[in-house]
This record gives sequence, structure tokens and C-alpha cells, in this order.
Amino acid sequence: LISQKIVTTKLVTPSFIQSLIQYQKIMINSQPKVSVLMPVYNGELYIREAIDSILNQTFSDFELIIIDDCSTDGSVAVIKTYTDSRIRLIANPINQGLSFILNQGNKLARAEYIARIDCDDISLPKRLEKQVEYLDRHPDIAVVGAQSIDIDTEGKVTKNQSMYPYPVEPSSLRWTASYLCPFRHPLVMYRRQILWEKLGGYDETISFAEDYEIWQRLLNNNYQGANLPEILLKYR
Repeated sequence: LISQKIVTTKLVTPSFIQSLIQYQKIMINSQPKVSVLMPVYNGELYIREAIDSILNQTFSDFELIIIDDCSTDGSVAVIKTYTDSRIRLIANPINQGLSFILNQGNKLARAEYIARIDCDDISLPKRLEKQVEYLDRHPDIAVVGAQSIDIDTEGKVTKNQSMYPYPVEPSSLRWTASYLCPFRHPLVMYRRQILWEKLGGYDETISFAEDYEIWQRLLNNNYQGANLPEILLKYR
């Protein structure tokens, strides 16, 4: 059932209710392996690239949960041009902020693995395949990221490596997390049972660096994380 926490406003619209009813109906279907979670706020300019990069993955057993946080541009109109049955659109009637949206997506997700993607980034074709393979082979790892490259507004590479090489091994990642965020947030894939069911998801009182906080909490609870050495995301 859809948690009451998702509907917390008196401004609920008929289209919002209809989207939730649709989601309840698909809960009876077979569960996908991965739920890809894409939060959106005024992402009209780049969202088509982001969606296409997920739909064109070599790994196809996923649902794409797109949650629009009351955009004021044409984001929702762009999303509605897609007919792929794997896309699940939730259009929130008021702006709630990123942490709320991420927890909303965690609630709606049907898969054991959740992959993050932002509405202006581009996942490389084998991203999901490689991350699923890694988590399947390493049951002790709760979250896996990878490397990325920076691109500009036109999609041109501005840096061969974004920010810094993200630590690959769990031991080095734990050490790095003591002073830097150890993952590129829109590039992670994590086990829903751990991050959502055991840790309770993102802290909705935090409006900045909500990802760093949850990685710290995850590691402090003796869970492990890792990053793949491959570049699997183009980051704006």
C-alpha cells in the first residue's frame, strides 16, 4: 500500500491520485530486479537524454520511477511523451525537496536494488548491468558506485575524471568517507532492504549533502560500500 506520508498536502490533484492508483495496480505484477529512481525539478532541457540513457541500458529488467517535484517548466510534458511501460511517473502537487522525493521513491520501489540517476545526467549503456553483477557477486556490499566524467551543457566532456577518483575497495572507501563524500550520488545502486528498511532512508531535515549523511550513517552501522573502477556516468 502507498504510505500516507506520500500524500501530505491538501492540494492533492486528481492526476496525482490517479498516478498513485496506477502504482498500486502494478504492485501485483512481477517485481523487477532494479528500480531506477529519477527525481525531477525543472529538468526539461536535459531530461530526455537522461531517460533515454536508462531505457537504452544493456540490462533491461528495471522500472524507472520518475518523481516530478512540482516543476514549473515542461518536464512532465516531456516525460509523458514516452510510452515505455517501465516508466512510472509521479507528479507531486507541491514542491517537497530532494530528500523527501528520494524517500518517496524508496517507498514506491518494487525491486531489491535501487539505482539513482539525476534528470540531467547520462548513464553509460552498461551501467546497470555492471552494478547488478557486482551486487549479486558481493552480498556483503550494501551500495556500489562507479567513476564519472563531467560534461557541459552541450554534452561535451570538461573533465576526464569528475572531482577525484572514487575509492574502489571497501577499506579505502571507509577511510575516504571520513573527510569526503565517497560516492557520486546519481551513480549509486544500493540494496533497498538496507538503506530504506533498516536505515530508514534519507534524513528529510537535511537540505544539503543528504547523500553524505546517509553514507556516513550506513558505514557507521557497519555496512560496506564500494565503487567500480569503470566510468559509467556523464555528470552535469
